[in-house]
Amino acid sequence: MKKLFILAIAILFLLPGFCMAEEAVLTWDKPDDIRVIGYNIYVGDSEATAVLPESLIGSVDDPDVCIYTIPDLTAGQHIYITATSFDADSNQSVFADIIDAVVPDLEPPGVITIPTQLGGIQISIEFLP
Repeated sequence: MKKLFILAIAILFLLPGFCMAEEAVLTWDKPDDIRVIGYNIYVGDSEATAVLPESLIGSVDDPDVCIYTIPDLTAGQHIYITATSFDADSNQSVFADIIDAVVPDLEPPGVITIPTQLGGIQISIEFLP
């Protein structure tokens, strides 16, 4: 199974007025590997904890659904996000490179793009109030 890669991280801040972000919406491009039937999403408070089994916060069980919402975040929270893809036999890909993000505070709306040279899939993070 192909490794789930990250090409770029686009962080979109949509924070009106004095609201704090409460969730992050992840989106990504579907991999070309026809064996992929879903994705596992992991969130930790460090790079080391993001890849632990207990950091699995949810799964997407449809290869065509390339979106996942991470709830219950607070402004200023530092999170580390990674993902794997899996096939029908529960074989899991290696972990994607870890996304290091800070949930935005009372920032005006704007877009920050952090390019990486990791090839493959582009993951976007949108923080919502």
